[in-house]
Amino acid sequence: MGFWQRDSGRDSSWKRIVLWWELRRIPYNVVIVVFALLLSIIQGAFFKGGGGGSPLILLLLLLGALLVANIFYTFGWVLDLLFRNSDAPWVLAWRPRLFATIVLITLSAILILKVVEVLHALRHGNLQFAMLN
Repeated sequence: MGFWQRDSGRDSSWKRIVLWWELRRIPYNVVIVVFALLLSIIQGAFFKGGGGGSPLILLLLLLGALLVANIFYTFGWVLDLLFRNSDAPWVLAWRPRLFATIVLITLSAILILKVVEVLHALRHGNLQFAMLN
C-alpha cells in the first residue's frame, strides 16, 4: 500500500503491525522536526526580535515536544492493534489512513502552537514585523 498507508486486511499479527509503525517512527520525527524548523525560518523572514532564551531551555522544550509527539504516535499503533480484527466498515475505511492522519494532526498542532507563540510575542512587544522597520 505504500509508505503512508497500511493494508486494511485482518491478517496482520500484532508483531507486523508494531513493526510497520516502528519502521516509520524515525521518518515521522524527521518530518515534524523539519516542519518546525521551516516554520521558524518563515517566522525569521517576516518577524524580528524574540529569542534570547537559554539554549538549554530551548533544547529541553524541543525534546519535550518530541516526547509528546511520540506518545501521540504510539497511540496510533495502539489503536491499530485494538481494532486489528475488526471487520466494521468504518475501521476498514480509516485504518489505511491512520498513519497519514497522525502525521497531519501532529503537523497541525505544531502550526497552531507556532501561531500562538507568534501572536503572544507580538502582543507583548517581543516580536515585530520585519517589513515595518
